[in-house]
Amino acid sequence: MYRRSWLEACLERDGFVFNESFTAFSGEDLELSWRLRLMGATFVFVPNTVIHLRRVTPSEYFAHQFDRGKGIALLFLSHRSAHAPLAPQNSLLWDEAGGGRGNKWLNVLRLKAIGPLDVRNFQGVKDFAVFWIGEKCEGAGFVWQIATGWWARSR
Repeated sequence: MYRRSWLEACLERDGFVFNESFTAFSGEDLELSWRLRLMGATFVFVPNTVIHLRRVTPSEYFAHQFDRGKGIALLFLSHRSAHAPLAPQNSLLWDEAGGGRGNKWLNVLRLKAIGPLDVRNFQGVKDFAVFWIGEKCEGAGFVWQIATGWWARSR
């Protein structure tokens, strides 16, 4: 939930609330949160269990993860071009200082290309395998978006 006053401020400053270029990649909410934080908004995290009622096939999940990787790449490129003092989120790519350089890239590559290998957190090997392949699809989507963006800029 967002306060209406923050959404209105975002609309006034940027001309939009949700950045439509992120919608196809399931990243519009993360991008909005990042812009609001840059404007000074404070967020409160309330842990809550999420149950997804919609069942998807593994191929639908893989396609979603590929698109999610593309969205993360778009957010990464937005963050870099904005020279923003705040990271979009604490993650493998960013820290509060706006990281994403040096050894972090090696760690991301290792985890996305090889791991994670924590089978114990899944009900069965099949569930783990779907998740593991999904992680590779997300990484591939990230690389695809970065590469196609670079290719388009270099032409």
